[in-house]
Amino acid sequence: MPLLGAGDPVHESQSDAAARLAVAPRPPRKEVPAPTPRPVGVGGIAIVNTAVLRRRELCSYGQFFVKDLGANGVHLLQAHLAQGFARKPDFVMFTTILEWPWATIDVHVGTPEPGQLAGATRVIQCPLLVASGKLAVQVVAEDDYDTDGVVGVQPGPHRITMCQRRAAHAPTEIEVGIWVTQTRTLEPGSRILVTDEKLSVVGALLETAEEMRL
Repeated sequence: MPLLGAGDPVHESQSDAAARLAVAPRPPRKEVPAPTPRPVGVGGIAIVNTAVLRRRELCSYGQFFVKDLGANGVHLLQAHLAQGFARKPDFVMFTTILEWPWATIDVHVGTPEPGQLAGATRVIQCPLLVASGKLAVQVVAEDDYDTDGVVGVQPGPHRITMCQRRAAHAPTEIEVGIWVTQTRTLEPGSRILVTDEKLSVVGALLETAEEMRL
């Protein structure tokens, strides 16, 4: 397959992917205990797992979404994949550090504590407008009627901090931390705080994406 240019669309859109997955049997979820406050040693620092939601999902096509409940997705360009995310004000798509991995996703409301990002393979921050006060964390095979991944937050602008690392117990799986931090205004842009070999950004980040109309 020829390489795509920065302005060329990816051959299979999220809508095509979702349509194909909709007719295929969805892999069963693995049972995961509900998160409870517990000491966690990261980088020699004792911290507490403050997750308000934990999910374990197969990230089909190496993607997962953080969005205002009801927001439409976006069409992906090669430039989005190269930087690890695509976004519009009420929707962010993140790519994963592994292909089609099982992921344990912890969602936190607040700001990351010192040490929680230590040892991360990839960390990206993006602004997100959650006008409904309902933040959804989803994978490709889901729709807004699946409420397992919905967290109540203050309506308005937030900063999403997304952290990924390989799971210590299973190198083919990943651990994802998502922190939802309320901000006074919608921040103007995104930041890649920790990068990895799969990302390749030249110049400014692409901060827009065309909305996918369903």
